[in-house]
Amino acid sequence: MPYNKLPRLRDPLKRDFVHQTKDKFMEQYKKEQDKEKFYDEDVKLVENMAFLLQRCLISKRKNVEDSYEMLYQMLKWRKEHRLREACDQDFPLEYFKCGAAFLYEPDKFGNRTLYIRSALLRSVPEMKESLKEFIAYLMYQIDDCVNGDSWAVIFDLTNTGWNNYDIDLLMHFLTLLKEYFPVNVDYVLAINFPWVLSAAWTLAKRLIPPERRDVVVFINDQEVEKFIDRENLPDFLGGTCTREHQLAPKGCPSIVEYLTTLKEPRSSHKRVREIIKTLGDVLSKEHVASLFKQLELHDNC
Repeated sequence: MPYNKLPRLRDPLKRDFVHQTKDKFMEQYKKEQDKEKFYDEDVKLVENMAFLLQRCLISKRKNVEDSYEMLYQMLKWRKEHRLREACDQDFPLEYFKCGAAFLYEPDKFGNRTLYIRSALLRSVPEMKESLKEFIAYLMYQIDDCVNGDSWAVIFDLTNTGWNNYDIDLLMHFLTLLKEYFPVNVDYVLAINFPWVLSAAWTLAKRLIPPERRDVVVFINDQEVEKFIDRENLPDFLGGTCTREHQLAPKGCPSIVEYLTTLKEPRSSHKRVREIIKTLGDVLSKEHVASLFKQLELHDNC
């Protein structure tokens, strides 16, 4: 199965399309009244014809008009979502501690990897937009928009059931791949895919271009080592890598601080208590106890 063989725009004919798309964007950029809608660094990448520009042409099959529109919206989205200034401390530390989504060691082909463990995801309405931003943040950290180096997504669907089924989050993820991080994903492993998600896959694959649907590979957990060496695999997939994948960076707010102080509208203490309970099976007992303690201190303030 061929991996890590993404198309590159190297022949003269295709470079003509690159020049045309770059010129069209730069012409429009010079006319913009509000140049703050783009990062200066991203505009320079377009000027230098980095892969940020080229990937749009690959995605839009060398159609210059469509590629320009994709590029324009992509760069605008990157600035609106503050991707260049975002940091770990913008997110609740529980996102890191539960280990539902994290970056990890490379695979056999040199791809960097993004792991998502769907059984650890909890549908909390107050956290939905923040979780979407967190996924986009991780994808931005792993994505290479300069040289186009590829990466892989490892979906661990073990023990996934209806309580983890979130079609909105799935569609968001696929939209990110299609519209804002196109081309660079070498493959997506779907490990231990459960039959209860068959309808979700039928719906989701409509967002994937037909020529790219084979990027999703369905395997069981015994086949993972065909893609990733055991010494680079996390322990929950039978790996021996000792790198911690549930390590919370210093300075991240707790979910109590996030919901009662940082996020607007602020959540009631009663609601935060309910949310903590929903996380009881994905966080350590000690951490859950510390969250309840924090909430008590807020109650007494």
